[in-house]
Amino acid sequence: MMELGQLRAFVQVIDQGGFTAAARHMGVSQSTLSAQIGRLEDALDLMLFDRSGRGAVLTDAGEVLAPRARALLRDAWSIESELMSSVREGCVELRIGAIPTVSGFLMASVIEGLVERMPRIRVSFEEAPTEDLVRMIETGSIHGALMARVGSVGKLEQRVIGEERLVLAGAKGDGVFERGCLDLEDIRKRGIISLDEVHCLGEQTRNWCLDRGLEGSIRCRATQLGTMMTLIEDGVGISLVPEMVMATSGDGKLRYREARPECPTRTIVLCSKPGAALPGAMKDVEALAKARMGALLESARGMIGGA
Repeated sequence: MMELGQLRAFVQVIDQGGFTAAARHMGVSQSTLSAQIGRLEDALDLMLFDRSGRGAVLTDAGEVLAPRARALLRDAWSIESELMSSVREGCVELRIGAIPTVSGFLMASVIEGLVERMPRIRVSFEEAPTEDLVRMIETGSIHGALMARVGSVGKLEQRVIGEERLVLAGAKGDGVFERGCLDLEDIRKRGIISLDEVHCLGEQTRNWCLDRGLEGSIRCRATQLGTMMTLIEDGVGISLVPEMVMATSGDGKLRYREARPECPTRTIVLCSKPGAALPGAMKDVEALAKARMGALLESARGMIGGA
């Protein structure tokens, strides 16, 4: 299949009167230019230039292609120009996703900031587990997603937004949390509340328990972070929660302690295809998410004791 770059090279050879002048004008070597023309001829299975003499002499097929190539290049330039103008004016739809344990902390600020920067932008938001978001990015259903970094996402990019600790959360009034002394036996007695393992946070909690011989201490699994937090507040059990929770749960019903030794962490990333569409808007998403996460983690400082 012929490509726009090949058509540009073809037109330049015509306009510059030969391969040498066209290569010089385009800033490429003559061999590179000749290879582009060769691939175009192979794609069409036709000779476009008569190479038996000097200069760039079009064959009959080349004469037919020339006006059509110019028209295609004009259309391509027009499409590119209109798209860039739409992006600058905000007349675009950005489809962004986030995992449930990130969306409640970051997405409101991200969407608000995008609308402020580009008043005419349309933002579509999808909340889903990591596996579903990766599939949506790969199929083009969304442009990118905020999620916890995972080991392998194929050819997708993961740009770091920030890193946060996972801390132990318990109900206010629990003597152990009030004293700041929390050992494995205390955790066993209280039981662990975990998110379902479809969530990466649920899987990370399970692995943390396995590493400490606490797998039998998982008392129940919730499908939503809000439900899990309510169960903790009511004294049903304790759990590992993202550090950003501390900055957003201002009702004072919870107490937090660092899980020692080796406090677990998670890294939040913006995942997208390399060279994703709407690069300007995606950079804004990255910057806005970093700013919001940084502010939350700063606010959470000093709210945690030791365990």
